[in-house]
Amino acid sequence: MAEHNIKRITEHVKTIEQIIKDGSIIVRNQQDFLQMQISVLQNIHDILGEMKLQQQRQFQQLATTINTTTIPPPPAPAPASKKSKYAKR
Repeated sequence: MAEHNIKRITEHVKTIEQIIKDGSIIVRNQQDFLQMQISVLQNIHDILGEMKLQQQRQFQQLATTINTTTIPPPPAPAPASKKSKYAKR
């Protein structure tokens, strides 16, 4: 009877050891997957940052183009009159 119990305990220990090994493999796979997801998200973040800078440059170029082509220059100042309207008469 004692030998049978020892055998059963040994089998349970082996089963537990296998569960722990399988669990550690699962954890490592999850860590690898999370690292891959982090890497992908960092790449997306970098690409979005580059796109934002590119759009800002394009907007600045467009604003410069619009300002130089569609806004007429300010009118020349009127010639100064010889008499000031505030001068004594």
